[in-house]
Amino acid sequence: MHVCFQRLACIGVLLGSLTACGMAAPDRDRASGVGPSQSEVAQQHAPDELLVKFKPNVSRDRIEAINQRFGASVKRVLDQGRLYHLSFSQSVNVRELVNAYEQLPEVEYAEPNYTVKTQ
Repeated sequence: MHVCFQRLACIGVLLGSLTACGMAAPDRDRASGVGPSQSEVAQQHAPDELLVKFKPNVSRDRIEAINQRFGASVKRVLDQGRLYHLSFSQSVNVRELVNAYEQLPEVEYAEPNYTVKTQ
């Protein structure tokens, strides 16, 4: 019984800490109890950036050629040279670029560079 109470107390402290940090649940409008709409969530990414992870067997030369074809500038390379943080001109459609990259057999995945806000 004593061990069970200690575990419950630890869980309560942990949940309280996470809630205080804003990590336990998504940000919600406290008055209405409603979180951000789908369109707001969809807009929460850098307007001209992508993260693209290439498959392990793709050469650096091939990656450079693909990125050049799409007009991408490499901001950073992560994950042992497979994950590329790319930027594009302001006039690009990020969703179309994600779809175009994901159609390539060399690409493991592509996604917008989502932004995260802390409180």
